[in-house]
Amino acid sequence: KADEGEVEKYVSDEIKEAESKGKNYLERNGRLKRIKVYEFTVVIRPDIGQQKEKEVIEEIKDFVSRKVGLIIEEKNWGEKELAYRIKRYDRGKYFYFEYKSTGEGERELRKFLETHDDVLRYLVVKKEKIETKGHLWRQKMKEALS
Repeated sequence: KADEGEVEKYVSDEIKEAESKGKNYLERNGRLKRIKVYEFTVVIRPDIGQQKEKEVIEEIKDFVSRKVGLIIEEKNWGEKELAYRIKRYDRGKYFYFEYKSTGEGERELRKFLETHDDVLRYLVVKKEKIETKGHLWRQKMKEALS
């Protein structure tokens, strides 16, 4: 948006700028917000055409870049059968996204996906580093061998 000559700064640009400076946080309203990795999966209607599918995905990616964070990975998982019928559909097209964010735009993202006509379901999850006994053992072995 351009209100009175002011251009909206995308959150994705802010994250890129912070990472280029070696920071893993953003400063907002005098507070530091850590940049974390999130992932979300979207199931869209199977009966939309290929052109409309591309438009929907671009719309989602643009929204994430503007309001939520920086997309670092995206995958098209293709059309799959649903576990149960949703809005009279037995199948859906699955798309996976991974992005970096401070977590501030999550509410807007959920609202955007809930109100989008072509989105059947979505799931947003914060990715966490999993440390099992095996992970810790391998790390100890690497340190001992180096």
